[in-house]
Parts: sequence; C-alpha cells; structure tokens
Amino acid sequence: MLIIGRGIAGCAMALALKKKGVKNIVLVGREPGFDENITETLPMAGHQLLCQLDLGHLVEKYPVSSGIVSRWGGNQTLVRESVFEVFDTSWQLNKAVFAGDLQDAVSKQDITCITIGQLQDTKRGDDGKWQLRLKQGETEHLIRASFVVDASGRNSAFARKAGGNKIMFDTQVAITGIFAPQERPVQKISSFIEAMPDGWRYSAVNHKNARFVTLFTDADILNDLKLSKKSAWLEYMQQSGLFNTMAPGEKLADISVCPASSYFTEIPVADSWLPIGDACYAVDPLTSAGLFHALNSAITSADYLGNYLDGDENALALLTKMNRNRFESYLQERVNMYRQVTAFANNPYWQRRHDRIRLGPNQLIARQYDADAANQLKKINTYLSPAEWESLYALCSERTAAHEIVSKFNIFRPAIPPGRTIQALQFLIERELLRRVGK
Repeated sequence: MLIIGRGIAGCAMALALKKKGVKNIVLVGREPGFDENITETLPMAGHQLLCQLDLGHLVEKYPVSSGIVSRWGGNQTLVRESVFEVFDTSWQLNKAVFAGDLQDAVSKQDITCITIGQLQDTKRGDDGKWQLRLKQGETEHLIRASFVVDASGRNSAFARKAGGNKIMFDTQVAITGIFAPQERPVQKISSFIEAMPDGWRYSAVNHKNARFVTLFTDADILNDLKLSKKSAWLEYMQQSGLFNTMAPGEKLADISVCPASSYFTEIPVADSWLPIGDACYAVDPLTSAGLFHALNSAITSADYLGNYLDGDENALALLTKMNRNRFESYLQERVNMYRQVTAFANNPYWQRRHDRIRLGPNQLIARQYDADAANQLKKINTYLSPAEWESLYALCSERTAAHEIVSKFNIFRPAIPPGRTIQALQFLIERELLRRVGK
C-alpha cells in the first residue's frame, strides 16, 4: 500500500489503515514545513476523529478558540464562537506543527516513510501493479505498488498522471501578510473576519504571537489590483476600521500568494487507486473545515478501502459517490454563506459566488455556429467534466427550451444538480457557444 503525501491526510490514512491491520504501508512525500506560521481551526468533530486514531491528546497543547470578531452579512460587528457557528468548541492549531505531530505518530507505528521531492513518472505494469519513479535531489526511488492513495494535496501529483480530471469552481487565491510578533499582550479575541468589496479577509495570531492577515480574492482581481505587491496589499487592507483596530501597527514582514480554490477531482473507473483530502476535493477556507476535511476524508476512505481489500468490489465506487455527494452539499453551503453578503452583490467576486439564475426556464437556446466549438469545450475545466460538457452541448443541437435541456441532461447525469446545469448553460451563452433565440 503506497500513500503519496506526508501531510495531515496522508498520515491519518496511514494510521487508520494500520489500525485495520493493513500491512506493508509505505508513506512518501516531503517533510512537514515547520516554518509555516498559519493558524487553522479544528472543531470538536475533528477532535473526535483524532480519538479514533488514539490521538485525541494532540490538541491539548493548543489554545481553545476564544471567538472571532465578524463583520460579514451587514455593517454590524459581531462576536461569534466560530465563523458561522457551525461548530461549537474549536482549537487554534498551527498546521505545520500539527502535521509534524502526526508524522511522529506514524514513525512510532513502524510505518515506512520515504522523503521525496517529487513524483517523476507513473505507469501500470503488465501485472496490474503501479510502477512509480520518485526523486529526492539526485536520488531516485523506484517503487511498485498494488494500490496507491493520493494524499498529495492541491498538487494532486498522482491523480494528474493517472487520468484524474480536476473540475474547478472558482479561481480563488489567498494573499497572506505576516506581521512581526507583538510585544504587548494579545487581546482575548484576536481573530476577525470581514467581507470586502473584492473578497474577504481573515486574521488571527499564530503560536509565535505574530499576526497573519489573509485576503481571499480571485486571481484576475489579484492581478488587476496588483495585490501581490506589499504596498498595494497593505493599502487595500487599511480601507476598513476593523483592520486598523484589530491588526497591529507593527511592520509588515512579508506577503505570500497561494491557491485557495474549490474543486473536485473526477477519477476514471479504477480499482487500484483513490484520492483523499485536497487531492480528492478542496473546500473554501471560509468554511474553516480544512483540517477536519483532511482527517475525515482519510479516516472515512480507510474504512471503504479496508472493505475493498476484504473483497467488497463495490466499496470504492460507493466511496466515489459519497465524495461527490459531500462536495455537492458543500457547494450549496458555500452559496448560502456568500449570499449573506449583499453590500457588494454587484461586484465580480460576489456575483460569481451568489450563483444567480439569469436564464428563464422557457428561454429557447440553440448552438452558435463555431467550427472550433469542440476544441473550446475541451479547454473548459469549470462546473462540469469534459465528458459532461460534451453531453450538455449535444443537447443544444436544435432550438430547445432551457428546462427541457436541464431535464434531459439530468437523465444522463443525475449527480449534477439542476442549478449547476443552468449555470453551465449561462456560461456557454457568455462564451458565445450558445445563443438565446426567439420563438
């Protein structure tokens, strides 16, 4: 059993499989980055998952969240237990240190760990086993495995090479500024979240008493406003009194940019590998569910994988279906969260997340003549998979009412909610691959 990725999901998967009696587990990946300074939230439900691995004690050294100052759905500033009070008690964990704690737990279980820099190549042998070539510096490792778990996070290192298809639902990025550690005592409630015209920001104090402030926006907005530059980022941050009240006056040390998009990885019909955690699907940081998602995905997947190894041939198909359903539920939850913000409803960032329906059910739709339409469809990686785009576009060959197209598509693709199909049709109209027509 080969697990790619030594982060939280990979370590939790290895530990869960070990408890199930799975032997010959090999965990490969980079060492945890202990220099990371970002604090993340682990809810009580996450602690319960750790208890299943006999690791509930790991959270005891971390502080319990004292609440968060929130300015989200209106001008009123509120103090909440958590961002949206979905969870009650939660802990503020340093993600990198926590990952290191899990790595130590793996080492104590005599699970083989190999440090690698990257996955170079992968292929299936004639015997059905995977053959992987991994590299660390100038050293190469050749590994054969009958089953591979991709826990490599957003990089999805194995899934990309094994035919997985990443379906994107936004282009969100996170721009994080780190301020120098404060000498004065940190106020009891030191975290805040605030909606802004072009996104939202979150801030907390890390384990070194330094404050980090993260702005979440879309990649095109980042480029338009030049927010990757310190001066532009800081000027944008200072637009609000909440930032000036909660954030320190210390010097901004540095800023960094990383992806924070939501996506789902569609995998081909296969019985010898599966993605977990962010390699399977990623959720918006707004949910404060990143750590919980990694743990829950790993432990749940270990249950299904254990059943598969015990002879249940349908176990992995059931797992894939469950992951898709969970992701669909998450998308609806995300819409509900973002629709609470109405002050900036006409701004691009918020428009993209409110999922407004602008297409009437009786609107007639037809293809726009475009000799290159097939190639354009193949390049679209949002809302639907390439095969789903092709199926939807085929239903528009003749002038047809929108509701008829949605109904027919639902027969072929029942996993896709009608609202998503409508959003996809609107997208094709905006791209001028479809057109509205009269009666």
